[in-house]
Amino acid sequence: MDNSSDVKTPCNGNLLKELESVGDPVRITAFQQAIGSLNYLAQHPRPDISYTVNALSRHTAHPTNKHWVALKHLLHYLKGSSGLCLHYQRTISKEHDVIGWADPNYVND
Repeated sequence: MDNSSDVKTPCNGNLLKELESVGDPVRITAFQQAIGSLNYLAQHPRPDISYTVNALSRHTAHPTNKHWVALKHLLHYLKGSSGLCLHYQRTISKEHDVIGWADPNYVND
């Protein structure tokens, strides 16, 4: 992944549902482990990938090659956006406004 290209979105919108699994137990386990690690990132410092991780996690029992392609796409996105994360810092101000925004509408469900 060190020499991989960066992408602008965490998902390409084509998480197709197939019935044929990759079948290889080693690859299935590797897919499940990757999704587990990404799920942690999606819950804490990287909520921008939560939709994609959720969509991929629906297929952890029987991932297909297209799911692997989507997983690799997400990894390319993370590589290109490694500077993005939630950062909380202490403030002296008495105001406690939390401001955030997100636009997940670029992904088709």
